[in-house]
Amino acid sequence: MRQQPFASPEEALEHFGIKGMRWGVRKADDPNAYVPAEGLGHGSQAFSLKHPKRLRVDHSNGFADVVPAKGIPTAKGRQNHDEMVASLKQARETYPAVAKLKVEVVPFSSLQFSPGRSAQAGVMHGKSGEVFVAYNDTMKDHSARKVKSWEKWVPGTKYPGYVGQHEMGHVIAIANKLTPSNWDAVTDPNPYRSIDKIYSNMAQDDANHRAAFVKHGLSFQEVSKLSPYAATSPAEAYAELAGNYHTPQTRKRMSPELSRKAKALFEDSGGSR
Repeated sequence: MRQQPFASPEEALEHFGIKGMRWGVRKADDPNAYVPAEGLGHGSQAFSLKHPKRLRVDHSNGFADVVPAKGIPTAKGRQNHDEMVASLKQARETYPAVAKLKVEVVPFSSLQFSPGRSAQAGVMHGKSGEVFVAYNDTMKDHSARKVKSWEKWVPGTKYPGYVGQHEMGHVIAIANKLTPSNWDAVTDPNPYRSIDKIYSNMAQDDANHRAAFVKHGLSFQEVSKLSPYAATSPAEAYAELAGNYHTPQTRKRMSPELSRKAKALFEDSGGSR
């Protein structure tokens, strides 16, 4: 048997390896793996996403579109995701200030807290200029009774895409700094100081939205008539106005004067192309 010449024992090991070793094929790194250090939540447990190894991310649309690696488990969950992505893409195309934000579209199941099973979506303001648009990925279709209840609370929900447009109202508000960042409050190690900051932010949030309405000849009282949900806070009134204005079926039911004021308000907040 001819002996293979090697210059040294080390070279022989490099060639043959160690007895019992299985070389196999090295699995390539997943280019769509979610990397926490590159996400928006690093630096705060409250804003970080749970089980990052179970997530995948797509950056092709200019924002981070995060989904469970095994797929969104329910049809309603997939609908919620698709609606948030579509509405965010439209908002980015319409309003330059929104396009400048750092945004992650994330599933409820990866959040550190539970926003509730009945909620379809939500928006969180992390660090200044960073936004989480969250969608309920495990949601199932509501019963006819529940649907009717929701439509009474938020009439626009009967129209496709309305919830996404409502949530984009919150995103536009963040782009215009109407909604304060809660990052400092949540990350403050002093619980009393943290609570004080949260309440201060809530008061500032109300004041900012009210001022935005007044600037364009509107009032919270006027906008709150759009729905029972709009009456709960100036921020939700702002989002309901956005939902009504940006959804064709509800916009045609608005008065020309209200549509004109809404247009001016959102172009002032988000800019226009």
